[in-house]
Amino acid sequence: MVAVVDYKLPGLSGIDLCRTVRQDDDLFGVKLILFTGDEDPGIRKEALQAGADDVVLKSPEASVVIEAVLKLLEKK
Repeated sequence: MVAVVDYKLPGLSGIDLCRTVRQDDDLFGVKLILFTGDEDPGIRKEALQAGADDVVLKSPEASVVIEAVLKLLEKK
C-alpha cells in the first residue's frame, strides 16, 4: 500500500503524520510519499528522516505522483 500525504494538513504536518505511521506496527509496510509545493531541501531531508519513502513536488502533471507510487510498489 502507498499513501500520498500532503505536507500541509489541517492540525498537523505531513511530516508529523509520517512519524506517527512509522511508530505504528500495524502500519508496517505502508509506503509514504510526502506531497509538497515547498522546494526547501530541508523539508525533503526532514520528511525522509521522519519515514517518508519519497518526496514529490506538487506539479500540474499527475504523472509525477503516479510514477512515484508505481516505483514504490515495484520495490516490494
